[in-house]
Amino acid sequence: MKKIAIILIILSFLGLPLVALADIGPKPSADFHFNYEMAGSPTIVSGTLLQCSDTSCSDAKPLEAVGPQRFSCEEKSCSSMAYSYGDYLKLVIKFSDGVERTSNVFKSSDSMNARYTVQVFDDYLSAGGGSGITEPSQALGLLFLGLYLGLITMVIEVVVGLIFLLITRVRGEALLKMIGLIALVNIISFCLFYALLWLTNGGLIYYIAGEVGVIIIEAVLLYYFSRKTFSLKRSFVLSLIMNIASAGLGLLVSQGIIFSF
Repeated sequence: MKKIAIILIILSFLGLPLVALADIGPKPSADFHFNYEMAGSPTIVSGTLLQCSDTSCSDAKPLEAVGPQRFSCEEKSCSSMAYSYGDYLKLVIKFSDGVERTSNVFKSSDSMNARYTVQVFDDYLSAGGGSGITEPSQALGLLFLGLYLGLITMVIEVVVGLIFLLITRVRGEALLKMIGLIALVNIISFCLFYALLWLTNGGLIYYIAGEVGVIIIEAVLLYYFSRKTFSLKRSFVLSLIMNIASAGLGLLVSQGIIFSF
């Protein structure tokens, strides 16, 4: 049994790069709505969202697809999700009439859920706005999203924790107690993680810091609430495995269900 536990730990360490790529916490997003100021309304074929550090946009870089971070377009609109956005943005959109139109450089919104308006002219785009949540239904949707993500995280970590405890021969009342503690600790750490990302508007550095912080917090809480019958070392190993598992599976969820919100 000890060999199996060692193998699980090694595999978890090998999966550490996933932590930088995957999580199921809140991320800044942006929706782009197109209004046509021209004859006809060609559909969108493809698009690129450029990020810049100033209004000259001389250092423009496209938003890369990394984990859940991406930019995509439908026929009449575009949307994106990112770990963080540049200070300024610029759109390059190809339409079904064969014309590739470029927008002005516009200020990136500080909102977690920005909405931009893009006017389409014969040979260029004019973008602006960047307002945040304006309707109660949007705020309610974000609340349900947070609860949904928290539930997914808790289920993943409880299942992984159960497997770890069984492998390490924890049984009976002690097993039930530890499962309850894992669920409680997960709720606490997820709320703290969600609050951090909301207050900072995301950013990869905050995700990495948050993930590391969650591992440490969960380990300490597991050790404390178990009245120190579960060693600090074992608590840390368990926390590490659970969070890497939730991060890795979070990548799969983020690329599907979450981005469709």
